[in-house]
Amino acid sequence: MTTPAEGPGSPGRRVRRKVRIVRKKTGMRAALASLIVASVAAAALFGIWSLVDGPEPVRPHIRDFTEVQYTWKCSDGHHFRALGQVEPRLCSECGKEAWVVDTYVCEKHGAIEVFVRFHPGCTSTNNAYDLRLPNLEWTPVQEPMSCPKCSRKLTKARKDPLGRVVLP
Repeated sequence: MTTPAEGPGSPGRRVRRKVRIVRKKTGMRAALASLIVASVAAAALFGIWSLVDGPEPVRPHIRDFTEVQYTWKCSDGHHFRALGQVEPRLCSECGKEAWVVDTYVCEKHGAIEVFVRFHPGCTSTNNAYDLRLPNLEWTPVQEPMSCPKCSRKLTKARKDPLGRVVLP
């Protein structure tokens, strides 16, 4: 302790100083730096992954038979063009039922028109339709058809009713 005789600047007196301690906000800066580093790392990993994985493959549109124009034919032989449907259409000339018509070929007798009947849900990839020769019964497209005159196997001419090219 100091005595009053000793003055404020004397060597024996303790001077009380006001010291202000300033804490740096290192925690806040460290958290922000960590967030930035993690974001950059995530973006880099995503970029590398997308380059290695490649682009998403483009899927073709699968056409439904109701989106395609077909040639229709009634039992009296009238032809007209209209969109596909499950039920038969009525002929605009005679009012009789008409079906989509496709062409098959016999090696001996040439082109033969075949009627086509679509099933609900038929698309350009699933062959859900039946075929019928004039005055005969409906048969699934998977069963081979034979010429009504000589019983030889019929082959499809050019395209099937959904527009796919059929190679011989």
